[in-house]
Amino acid sequence: MTTPFGAPGTGLSRREFLAATGVTGVSALAGCSSKIINAPTAATGTPSEAQTTPSDLPYTSPPTVVNVDEQGGSVTMGTQPARHAVHPLDSMGGPVELPRVWAWQVDDNDPSVPGPILRTTEGNDMEVTLDNTNGRRPHTIHFHGVTKTWKNDGVPTLTGIKVPAGEKHTYEIPANVPGTHLYHCHLQTHRHIDMGMYGSVEILSR
Repeated sequence: MTTPFGAPGTGLSRREFLAATGVTGVSALAGCSSKIINAPTAATGTPSEAQTTPSDLPYTSPPTVVNVDEQGGSVTMGTQPARHAVHPLDSMGGPVELPRVWAWQVDDNDPSVPGPILRTTEGNDMEVTLDNTNGRRPHTIHFHGVTKTWKNDGVPTLTGIKVPAGEKHTYEIPANVPGTHLYHCHLQTHRHIDMGMYGSVEILSR
């Protein structure tokens, strides 16, 4: 079950969401070890991507709340190049250039930046599948705040695991620390977060 987080003109703008959650380019990385070295830089695009114009890409929508418990503890998160829909309060009615982003897309919902809010209950486990079938570059998912095994950490320089374009990978994430935590792609970390590959997980106390 998913629930809209907001809607253009009525919900939170991206700026307000970031201010409320404290997720910025700097604070988003505060929980990651400064000693972790990013994987070697890959090519910035493919011929098919270079030929893709912004008008060919779907718009993003506000993030949805996904109740993972109601889905049997599993969720699939796809990657989707998209255009970020500028909030009316940001555009002030004037012409704006819609930025291209790399969005998360869950189930049949629209792609979003930030990604969907994953909600679960303390003591439960989540199976989070990164579906990079439609992706054009490798990605991972790294969850902050929870204690997990090394192979489910999502840091490719630690695990040796990254999800190439066209492939899938499932992470087993225990909900063992209540609170609201960040998740993000940990491959070329700063760039991928700047492009929109981050979101939050809510672990409710029992």
